[in-house]
Amino acid sequence: MKRIRHASIILGIGVILYIGYTAYSYLADNDNESKQRGLRFLETAAQKWHVDAQILLGELYLGTFPDTYYIHNEDGIGVLRNIVPVDEEKGVSYFNELAVSLYSATGNYSKMEYNLGLLFKTGILKSPDNKEEAKKWFLMSAERGNIHAMYELGMYYNWNGDYERAREWFTNAFNSGGEARSAIMIGDYYFYGKGLTRDYNQSIQWYGKALDTLARSDLIYSQKARKRVTQNGRHRLKIAQRRVQDRPTTEVVAVTYGLGGGVRTYSIYTPDLNGRPIGSVHNENGNIEARLKEWIVSDSGSATRGVASMNEGLYWVLNAYARHTYGADKDFNFVLTR
Repeated sequence: MKRIRHASIILGIGVILYIGYTAYSYLADNDNESKQRGLRFLETAAQKWHVDAQILLGELYLGTFPDTYYIHNEDGIGVLRNIVPVDEEKGVSYFNELAVSLYSATGNYSKMEYNLGLLFKTGILKSPDNKEEAKKWFLMSAERGNIHAMYELGMYYNWNGDYERAREWFTNAFNSGGEARSAIMIGDYYFYGKGLTRDYNQSIQWYGKALDTLARSDLIYSQKARKRVTQNGRHRLKIAQRRVQDRPTTEVVAVTYGLGGGVRTYSIYTPDLNGRPIGSVHNENGNIEARLKEWIVSDSGSATRGVASMNEGLYWVLNAYARHTYGADKDFNFVLTR
């Protein structure tokens, strides 16, 4: 009986591989009839837990992806796009099936583990606790050496106020492959004194490292993401350099704050105002805007600002509040309450 059972398993694997191979051979033909036949074979393979078929169909139907998502089979999508319209609900269904089958898949799927983390983080895929589900996939991917997953783990611990653990992941991500956003975050830790002694010169060094790595052509960023991160790094570098030149020694004031809301929209409050919000940051389809409460006046005189990241929006609000409350002649150490 055991031999029969093993033979059945091997036969099942063989059938799946055959179906997958047949599907891709049909996709190589140019006529729509062959493509339709290939699509049917792909759907059969996906039903039989063929991981690559599930990935291709998930990406094909989903259509649009978060920044830094690795598209697994761009050529296959291009072949089928003229006969298969985007269907987000269907794409989500395939990715949900993939999240089950990927656990037992052989081979290195670190990029897809990272992708699943992104899809849960951005809310495209749903779970009882998206934040923890995303962390689980990022951790699986990071343990296989994916530097973008390391960065996301750093951000997870950053938002939970565990700056030491966050910095460890940011450092690993940068040292393992020059993950530029991680270098910017470490620069921020030195700039704002988050878990470290404030040191503008160290922040300048880390912002410079980020810009140096962004100038390389082999980093995996979309053109839009690379431009945004580069602008972010340059902006921070200029501010840090001005601090060193203009205000080498100033009084440092600790400002405690808290966050309420979710990953894409949250409000910022301070305990000394009994939980009264001082502003918010909102991400709508990649357009991120920071907003101040009317009673706070920023240096620019504006109550809103478009920013490159949720983190940048957070610190624009905090700095505006701190300058308004304690004066613009001081430096501030922002401490997140738990």
